[in-house]
Amino acid sequence: MASLSPEDLIKQNVELASLPEIIVKLNQVVDDPFSTAQDISDIISEDPSLTARLLRIVNSPFYGFPSQIDTVSLAVTIVGTQQLRLLALASSTIRQFANLPNQFVTMETFWRHSFSVAVVARTIAAQAKQPDSEQYFIAGLLHDLGSLIIYSTIPTLATEAIAHARRKEIPLYRAERTVFGFDH
Repeated sequence: MASLSPEDLIKQNVELASLPEIIVKLNQVVDDPFSTAQDISDIISEDPSLTARLLRIVNSPFYGFPSQIDTVSLAVTIVGTQQLRLLALASSTIRQFANLPNQFVTMETFWRHSFSVAVVARTIAAQAKQPDSEQYFIAGLLHDLGSLIIYSTIPTLATEAIAHARRKEIPLYRAERTVFGFDH
């Protein structure tokens, strides 16, 4: 499979290029100067998965609130519109891979890892006084998206790369380079 390229995998996953309706609606409301936090909350509430993820994030130790945040409108106010857009986009993107076999990764583990990396990336960027630390947050959030594309598009080769990494006791990205010629 020497002719395999990252571009080929992306072409096979073309649905990633289209934004889910909730993202379009959310962007319209957030961009409307007359919209309220309640308007935004109403849109978020249309998506149970996004609602649950938002509430889980605002109730995480990262935000450190002494009491439980249990309303979407309060969560929206806490997180802010920029962060909310990123969360909705990442949530929708990752949901596209919800049916991946657990032999590769559980989506909950993937999400937790991605969010942790995103928070650390943004924190480092802020400490280094980088002008737009949110870009680092996005990069951290989506840094392993290539893995999901690989797992869903070429699962046999992905399994081979994982086995190769374990057998040789090398990082997965090196095994991926050996097996496919590129890494996630």
